[in-house]
Amino acid sequence: MATEVGRASDITLAEIADVFADERGEADGKRSAQAAMLPEASGDQGRMALSRYEARGTARGPAGVTPGHAIAILCYPRVVKQHRSMTEKSEHFERQIERIHSLLDESGAKVTWNDRIPDPDNPSQPRQIDITLRREDALTMIECRIHAATQDVQWIEELIGRRASLRANAIIGVSASGFTRGAIAKANAHGVMLRDMQSLTEQEISAWGQRTKVSVELHHFDNADLTFVFDSSARSHMTVEKIEDAFQNRRIPLASLFDMLTKEVRERDPSLAATMVQAKARPKDIAFDGMRVLAIDVTVDYWCEEKTLSLPTVVAYDIPESEALERNTYVEIIEEGKFEITQSSDRFSVVIDTSSVELPVGAKLGRFKLAFRRPVEMREFRLLGNPDLGFWLGPSVLRIAFE
Repeated sequence: MATEVGRASDITLAEIADVFADERGEADGKRSAQAAMLPEASGDQGRMALSRYEARGTARGPAGVTPGHAIAILCYPRVVKQHRSMTEKSEHFERQIERIHSLLDESGAKVTWNDRIPDPDNPSQPRQIDITLRREDALTMIECRIHAATQDVQWIEELIGRRASLRANAIIGVSASGFTRGAIAKANAHGVMLRDMQSLTEQEISAWGQRTKVSVELHHFDNADLTFVFDSSARSHMTVEKIEDAFQNRRIPLASLFDMLTKEVRERDPSLAATMVQAKARPKDIAFDGMRVLAIDVTVDYWCEEKTLSLPTVVAYDIPESEALERNTYVEIIEEGKFEITQSSDRFSVVIDTSSVELPVGAKLGRFKLAFRRPVEMREFRLLGNPDLGFWLGPSVLRIAFE
């Protein structure tokens, strides 16, 4: 069997830093390849490193594979820590307040984020409202601000004018940074409802006693050996390089393949013990140069870990005059809202935003487990972003075969 030798971009798993960071030891992450930096790719997909690892003769392929090329390839994004823009932070805050009011409402009101309503004095001109609550003919507007400065009387006066101009029945002003005493007095005098978010201290969180226990499964796939099987008519022009190019350009839907492997392992052994998995997949939608892939033979090392997630921040939502532990709505947060659990009384909602999550190379997200302190009514479980999280396969051997 001919072996093509390449080199690897020396990017360690330690660079993939977030709440799902790989905590395995350095020795476990070592590979047999010599390393040399490759040029970085450019484009909308972010900085990309394409790596080839030397096949050392230990690749495990199915018996009887027609000789072809064996190559190991690793394709994953080099993580560049990005911060939310002010617009993104504002939108996130507004959506958070929308979720809170959806949870709080018991009257059947329709809660709408980023609503547009006609201007009563100029109906052809729509006016943007951060959030609206509609109960039959009654309209409540919610305006949100996530500013560094505490909001003062000036914003309250703007809210009073906005309520009058748009003929709303009520208006709520929500500030992430709170309100001045003068602003609270002005709002109380003119019927403007105010809400803010107050962070709990560690002592208050302990006294609150309602922190949710959260864990998540990570399914790891290492040392994969993939053989793409084609009809014998493809022998003259099908090469491993074409498969490699498809990996580089993300044209091979690997996520569903490894979902299948995870399902097989779970059915065979619910304990998800580490094992070597051998399977054959028959994809219906993978083709190269018009030649359909008849099957993919997979051999891969599988192991699963259950990671406990820390929810370090708890904020309480209510009127500004109330103490943190006297409030009726609490939000547990991981890292700027990647994972949020909102609770009010016994009603809960869970939102997971995967758009900025980077998993370890070769890992897929599995089941989430939430342990509440009391019986709850789950109002919502929402997954935002791409549930596959850009699954990147680690050092692997690619082969082609014909039948």
